[in-house]
Amino acid sequence: MMFKQINKYQLQSGLTLPLTILFTFISSGLLFSFILNIYEKKFQVDYKMAQIKALYNAESGIALGAYGKIFKKDYYHNPSEDTASFIPIPGMGMYSIGYYEIIDTIDYVPTRGARATGYATVKHLLGKKEIQIKRTKKLNLINKSSLSDFLWLTNSEKAGGGPWSFNSGIPSENTRRDNTWGSGDQMNEEWNSDVVCDVGVKTNGQFVMSSFGAPTFNNTVTVTYDDEGNVNSPNLQGQSFNSVFQGNPQLDTLEATCLPPPGYERMKRLISDSNEHITLNSDAYLNYEMTSGKRDTLVMTDLQFFVEGNENGFYVKQWWFLSPPYFKTDMIFPFPSFLLENEWNNDNGTIENDECIRINGENDLRGCPNYRDFLENYHSKTIDSNGDDRFMPNDPYGIVSGIQGFHHFDYPDIYTNNAGWNSQLKFSQLLPEYQSLPGGRKRYTVNHPTAIYIKGGPVRVKGRYKGRYTIVTDEYTPYHRHAWLPSMGNSPIDTLWNNIWITDDLLNDDTNSQFSLAFSQPTPDCEGGSNNALGLVSGANIIIANTHKNGAFNGGVCSGWNNPENDCNINIHAHMIAFNESFLSHYWQNTYNQPYSNPPYGDGQGHQIYGNSGLLDSNGEITIWGGVVQDHRGYVVRNNPGPYNTGDIGFPQKNYNFDCNLKCNFPPLYPENVTCDDAEDEIPWEVSGYY
Repeated sequence: MMFKQINKYQLQSGLTLPLTILFTFISSGLLFSFILNIYEKKFQVDYKMAQIKALYNAESGIALGAYGKIFKKDYYHNPSEDTASFIPIPGMGMYSIGYYEIIDTIDYVPTRGARATGYATVKHLLGKKEIQIKRTKKLNLINKSSLSDFLWLTNSEKAGGGPWSFNSGIPSENTRRDNTWGSGDQMNEEWNSDVVCDVGVKTNGQFVMSSFGAPTFNNTVTVTYDDEGNVNSPNLQGQSFNSVFQGNPQLDTLEATCLPPPGYERMKRLISDSNEHITLNSDAYLNYEMTSGKRDTLVMTDLQFFVEGNENGFYVKQWWFLSPPYFKTDMIFPFPSFLLENEWNNDNGTIENDECIRINGENDLRGCPNYRDFLENYHSKTIDSNGDDRFMPNDPYGIVSGIQGFHHFDYPDIYTNNAGWNSQLKFSQLLPEYQSLPGGRKRYTVNHPTAIYIKGGPVRVKGRYKGRYTIVTDEYTPYHRHAWLPSMGNSPIDTLWNNIWITDDLLNDDTNSQFSLAFSQPTPDCEGGSNNALGLVSGANIIIANTHKNGAFNGGVCSGWNNPENDCNINIHAHMIAFNESFLSHYWQNTYNQPYSNPPYGDGQGHQIYGNSGLLDSNGEITIWGGVVQDHRGYVVRNNPGPYNTGDIGFPQKNYNFDCNLKCNFPPLYPENVTCDDAEDEIPWEVSGYY
């Protein structure tokens, strides 16, 4: 009994320690769980705080890194440089930012944006490691204003674009000729009474009416302020203000419109970087290298729109050409070899050296008569006794030069054995990638609005279109003159102006049999009308080419609509922009008598091509459904008084109508309508998305 009692006490004593240890573990576990719970709740709070910090850091990136940059009018997107990484924000974390330019796939307008990533860190449980939290914000900007809002807009109403845009004297803005508004200038003449939309008629310069009669403006006309803050009031030259300006209000005064706006260069970049729009390279064969004998070879592009059954699009043809003067055996693509001096040729064969004038006491191709002729007829320059280029004797100040000089949409094969004028446009000069194609041309079918960039060269356009298109060119392409020898040093640099040449009618497929769009206009709410639109954006000029279809050789025999082919008139259903000169006709190929064919009055090509004076029809009419924006106002007709002295050369009748469809669907990537106040450093972009 005593023994059992002792064991019981011993047993109770032996359980104390294990129980103590057990309860210690339990209590420790409960305490540890409590502590962990506290840490977990703190971690959750810290994690949420880090998320908020990361979001705020991303928004700070937009505010600090994007807003002050991508709104700027001089911003230039450079993908290789437009990034910034891990910029610290004290006490908050950091951000990275990248920029982009894309094309909106709904409205087909340029979209500029930025993507900012904010970073914040939070320590893991017990501080063993850090977790990085990332949040992103995007800002998208668009500019839905468009120069297609204008029926008429000029930077200056002074003349430009072609020969003799200046009065006598040193060429300057002050010696440019006034290009006046006459009674033949009709604005919105074909509008039906119920077809009315807001339309811009504006100049940054001064409207000048003809003293022989003036048109009637039924819409409000906008004028601007000059450099001294004075209004550029129209010069009426004796015309009645109330009879000329009949809009309500008659005049409005606004700030000058920026020409060209930043969007001109932007649209070319976006097209080049896009797989859905088209870039046609024309500068791939500029390979001049004096030591190896490589020469610069130029490229012309021809673009014809088509509507064929259920398919629509355009055909493209490209061929290489040489601008005279050039060597005969250099008509080998793409890298012709040099010729010896005694191999200089003209249409009749080789010219011996003794038939050329000696330059600096030596035989020199620059002294050959045909070299000078080509230089005069194609460049309005000649050669002096030292062998240097100089202006023509009857043009000592270079009035006919540069972008106001001679331009050509076709170049002759000056060494052909055939009689008459022969074009370089032939199968043998097609670029290699076109020679195996049917008709020597590529066929593009289109199912979405499409912008076409002709890079480094001019383009010829015509045809009937369905859909929305924009064609854009660069301003100019410098090249080395072809006919030159290594012994003469580096070849002179000549300039190819990248004009858009309209070689025949450009027609909206929704036109009627009289080529009018009056009955294809939308309501003010953009119901009905046409979904088709065409924009022509030239870095240089837009020129109505001297072709049979545009009236060449038809002077005095056309009779308007009674002409079955409409070869006296030109119909243009397009909005046109000539950023660095003018919209004009190809008048310098056309003269009334031979004295005025001598450069620099005319280039003589009309006479050679068409076999007589090569007139554009003096009774012809330009009908536009669209609009015209230009740096200087180009001549579409030359008449008395002027350097050509007699008759009308060009299109004396002008029927310009705004196409209200441009208010609903303007051409893709069209440049924006903004002011260029030097005090303003931002463009009024709209925020299209922030998320």
